[in-house]
Amino acid sequence: AAVEKIAGFNGQNISNTAWAFAKVGRNDAQLFETLAQTAMEKLGSFNEQNIANTAWAFARADLPSSPSVESLLSALVERLAASGLACLQAEQGPPLSHIEAHCAEIVASLVPGSSSNRYFSGFELDIVVEAANSVLNIEIDGPAHHSAEQHRADERRDGFLSRLGVHI
Repeated sequence: AAVEKIAGFNGQNISNTAWAFAKVGRNDAQLFETLAQTAMEKLGSFNEQNIANTAWAFARADLPSSPSVESLLSALVERLAASGLACLQAEQGPPLSHIEAHCAEIVASLVPGSSSNRYFSGFELDIVVEAANSVLNIEIDGPAHHSAEQHRADERRDGFLSRLGVHI
């Protein structure tokens, strides 16, 4: 019943629904396929937050690849790049873990100007080094990233970010 209602969703409804289902690990392929198709129809009305939430959700959700999802991700990359929204945000994320903070201190001592826990188009980056027209993200992954599901999510996130010019 919910799938039929998605056709009437606006950009915020689409992005919030995708984000919520991905956040709690409800990876319903039919739901995400419908969200992807509807998002493609309404992408012109998406604001920056809708784009970021949708990109994060589709990268996070453990779903098989499909033409609709791949088309949506490509369209999101194009929209972010064309609008100048594919960039580091000024805000920082939650406090780093002890090991992340220690690694960030080491990188900062070696690479002046590096920063930590930054957002890039809605994705949290652990340690960031900015260079001319380029961003390097150094990921510090703990045991939670050793599961097959998390590994797949990391690969999807890294693939999306690399299409935006972030080097992982």
